[in-house]
Amino acid sequence: LWDGEFVNTVGAKVKVKNEVKVYYSVFINHKTGKKAIVVANPSYDQPINVEVELENSKGGFLMASPEIPQAKESNGKIEISALSAVVFMEK
Repeated sequence: LWDGEFVNTVGAKVKVKNEVKVYYSVFINHKTGKKAIVVANPSYDQPINVEVELENSKGGFLMASPEIPQAKESNGKIEISALSAVVFMEK
């Protein structure tokens, strides 16, 4: 993220059930061409289930969050706790 350029939501899709509000941003590292998606749950009391996709992605993701700070493999699907966020990093 630190070396990435903020590109708003370009190149990513975030799906949520029941049209629940979700915020997300995409960052691209121009040296590697890889992207990261930061997804935030603004709800004060409800978790949300999300599924993220990147255009032209070659593989899966690594993901990290305040609750799980050590990056781990991810298929792009996760439940995000209320008032929390997840970072999906393209592998």
